[in-house]
Amino acid sequence: MREKIFKKPPVLLRVGKNKSDFIPVEAVSPADIVFFGRSGATLKIGEYELSPVSGDIVVVSRQAAYSADVKDLPAGGAIFVTIDGAEIYGDYRFTGESGFRIVSSGIYRGILEAAFRQLWREQDDLYPESNFVSDNLLNIILALTTRLMPFEIRPRKSSEVVGRAKEYFDENFLNDETLSDACKKLNLDRYYLSHVFRRQTGMPPKKYLIEKRLEYAEQLLRMTDDDIIVIAKRCGYDDPAYFCRLFKQTRGRTALEYRANYKKKKAEEEKQKK
Repeated sequence: MREKIFKKPPVLLRVGKNKSDFIPVEAVSPADIVFFGRSGATLKIGEYELSPVSGDIVVVSRQAAYSADVKDLPAGGAIFVTIDGAEIYGDYRFTGESGFRIVSSGIYRGILEAAFRQLWREQDDLYPESNFVSDNLLNIILALTTRLMPFEIRPRKSSEVVGRAKEYFDENFLNDETLSDACKKLNLDRYYLSHVFRRQTGMPPKKYLIEKRLEYAEQLLRMTDDDIIVIAKRCGYDDPAYFCRLFKQTRGRTALEYRANYKKKKAEEEKQKK
């Protein structure tokens, strides 16, 4: 199953061999992704000063004040790719909490350097289908750069997100909290969770929580003689009338009918044993 990394497809704003301060006014989350083919450059990002070495990739938010000194590098020693839409799913920012990340291209040095350089060449509009090729090259750069980030700061796969959410819901389905509250505790995007949760379980998170509560209600109806008002409250519903409507709507019978049917069936089974 194809995993999504970014909330929205990033848009390529520019490619150059030096940093440019020009960013469109409508840009929401601009960032620079810089490949250093040579050592010798200096980046100042807030209170940090970086000295990237050959093969390093720096991802920096354009909302952070930073400067780049690449005068000692040969032509093409550093290639700056500016994108808009640097917002990823998961728990961490693509550009890091400090506004930047720096990673070594490692085993992907060859393919990443080639992708950066070809992306720069495509901006001359000398090649047919330049936009199509540029989009694919950008996707390669973004995917491999994300892969190079330490595991704990990469966006989680949707299966991991859903598994983590289900575990939390299974333990806390009786809590009086909204889905937004739960997502804040899980440090997850509510819209993304709703999307992948429905895709993998066949139901949205809210329906999953309701189902967990009603399964618990069925257990209480079978195992206790508690009044419906008490059961409703124990299942997280202060309004017993709403609980009764919800139970009948999803189970096709009232809570009292469910209990009576269970007791009748159980009595018949006991009778047959004798």
